This record gives sequence, structure tokens and C-alpha cells, in this order.
Amino acid sequence: MGLAFIIWNLSLSPAWDGSLPTTGSSLPPLLLEPPASKEECRYLGIGPKEKFSLGQVDSRIVLIEIIGVYCPVCHTQAPQFNQLFHRIQKDFTLAKKVKMLAVAVGATPMEVSYLKQEFRIPFPIVKDPGFSIHKILGEPKTPFTMIIEKDGKVVFAHQGALEDFESLLLQIKNFMR
Repeated sequence: MGLAFIIWNLSLSPAWDGSLPTTGSSLPPLLLEPPASKEECRYLGIGPKEKFSLGQVDSRIVLIEIIGVYCPVCHTQAPQFNQLFHRIQKDFTLAKKVKMLAVAVGATPMEVSYLKQEFRIPFPIVKDPGFSIHKILGEPKTPFTMIIEKDGKVVFAHQGALEDFESLLLQIKNFMR
């Protein structure tokens, strides 16, 4: 089961004021570009080659990292996010209920491919070439990390570098209880 969202025209959604998501807020509906590979689509539980909503992701929560292709902080913490992904995947319960996804703002397919290869990122990165997702989310500086529950509620939001990935993993485990 994924996050439950109804997709509608965002310009008709009066509830979202374009400010940064915060812990306790709910995201507006988002339509994301599909990841580049079929394997990444399978990981997310979505069909290939079609835009998708977070509601279609096959998980209880989604950890979303908003990244910039040329963001040095994003590059510096990439190994920690990779390690977090691998730790989640090694835990049978977490692997079924938690998915990770990066949104590369302003990125082209070539830039996403570069990020995947250069930093050996094992989880999907989707591109946001026109900055549309970035704008909807209030144009956060990168990196911007969120954990989203099934109902669209933001249970964790953090702007900037994460200092303590052990604490983040513990929070994820606590959300699963």
C-alpha cells in the first residue's frame, strides 16, 4: 500500500500555500517523473515510463531527499544516505515498509545518470527538470529531507545537512511501530 493521495490540478488546491513542508504538515499531491530504470520502478512498485504520485509507491513511508546536482552538501552526505538505504534493505520489516527516493531539482537525464554513477546511489533518483516539484515544496535549499506517512503527513522535515543518520534510522524504526 502506498501513500493515499488524490491527484488533482495543483493550481486548484487552496490548502497548500507554497511554504516549506514542516513536521506535522501534509504534502499537496505531487506528480513525479519516473526513475530511469525498470529496477527502480519495481523497487517503488510503480509502472515504468509514466509519471507517478507518492500514493502509488508501495510502502508505508517514503524518505524523500530533495537534492541539487551541483550541491556540495548533497555530495558529501551521499555515502551516508547510501549506507542508510543498505541498512533499511537488510532489515526485512523495514525493507517492505520504507522506500527511499531522491528528487534532483533542475536535473537532466544525463545529470541524474552522473549522480547515480559518481556517488553510487542505490535508490531511485527522479528528475525535476522544470523545478515544478521544487516550487510546489516552497523552493527548499538543498538538501531537504522528508519522511512522509501513508496519509501524506510529513513526520520528519529537515533542511540542510543531516548530522546524525543513526538518529534518523531510529526515528524511521519508531515510525514503524
